[in-house]
Amino acid sequence: MDRTVLKLFKGMAELKDYDVDNAVALGEPITIKFNNLKMKLTPEELVTKRVGVSKPFLSKRGTDAYTLYSYMWEPFK
Repeated sequence: MDRTVLKLFKGMAELKDYDVDNAVALGEPITIKFNNLKMKLTPEELVTKRVGVSKPFLSKRGTDAYTLYSYMWEPFK
């Protein structure tokens, strides 16, 4: 699964909880893209490397709620 983030928050990439939960359930890694750099997290790392969880947000449609999981930005060299 690939996800692109448009900005980093205090040096961290943030992913929506349902994307992370889905990848973990399927046993798939997530590749995060930011400014032509990439970072790959395995399903295990998606759980163990999580450094923060945001407050709940409402979707733009206002029907769904989600939280953001934060990961230190460590792109491939």
